[in-house]
Amino acid sequence: PSSLYQPDPELIGKTVHEFLPATTADYFLGNIQATLQHKQPVNFEYSITLESQDIWFEGKITPLEDELAICVARNVTERKQADLERIESEQELQAILDYAPAAIFIKDLNGKYLVVNRILAHEILNLSEAEICNKHDRDLFSDEITRKFEETDRQTIAQNTPICYEETWQLADGTHTYLTIKFPLKNARGEAYAIGGIATDITSRKQAEQALTQRTQELEQTLQELKHTQSQLIQTEKMSSLGQLVAGIAHEVNNPVNFIHANLNHARGYLDELLKLLQLYQNYLPQIPEEITTFAEEIDLVFLLDDLPKLLGSMQVGTQRIRNIVRSLQTFSR
Repeated sequence: PSSLYQPDPELIGKTVHEFLPATTADYFLGNIQATLQHKQPVNFEYSITLESQDIWFEGKITPLEDELAICVARNVTERKQADLERIESEQELQAILDYAPAAIFIKDLNGKYLVVNRILAHEILNLSEAEICNKHDRDLFSDEITRKFEETDRQTIAQNTPICYEETWQLADGTHTYLTIKFPLKNARGEAYAIGGIATDITSRKQAEQALTQRTQELEQTLQELKHTQSQLIQTEKMSSLGQLVAGIAHEVNNPVNFIHANLNHARGYLDELLKLLQLYQNYLPQIPEEITTFAEEIDLVFLLDDLPKLLGSMQVGTQRIRNIVRSLQTFSR
């Protein structure tokens, strides 16, 4: 812009306050004075707003004789913009890491933590990210957990491919079950230089599955016992009392099972909407950033999208089986 690159005659004999904004001129003059006072070159950066755009410069003031100094400045706007974009990208990635509903980490090949997210640092280990980075598993976990972690790390490096498995962690608040995927991070030559990991807490799901299995077994056992009792009492006057007992059991079981079954239908609906939303993102935003594409490959997004509806389906089959058992009990009670 003409107001920045003025011809020499327009600047000669003027002070910096006559052609620079006051704040910038004060900063500029302070650096000149520091240069002359200490007789040492001073490097500094400053910006000028021209036509609603910040133009950044990198300057160097070098002292000369007779209280004179020479200033050389070059336009570094593109570099500053690139730095800003890099910082924004790093902040976006950190936000994804921090708000992901799973523990995420990166370790070097010697097991030293390089990156951890908020879930792992604050919610699991109750430490800050800085207190975890540059430490090893043995510094953070029990000997038993450390041995498991180191074994899966070696397996990941040896196979040079992702591995997925379930594991249990004994933490301060009790035992947790995690579905963990570990994968090698590779350089341009295809050589592994670090290990990435994503551990999802599935404790509640496992407990629900175990409770559902136990409840189903109890109901099946109850049904068998009732059938046996029915055959013994079918010729007696106790049939009426037995029918009342069965009806009571069916009523007590029916309500919570119907609640679970109904919520599974809602959960499937929510899941379908989320999958549709993801598909819309893919349709209307075809230029997916490389970081997202890489992460999707690392977590095997295609498999997750395919397996999650099946998981809900299997749970619905389980609750439907219980409902059928309840109907059998209700029929029997009549």
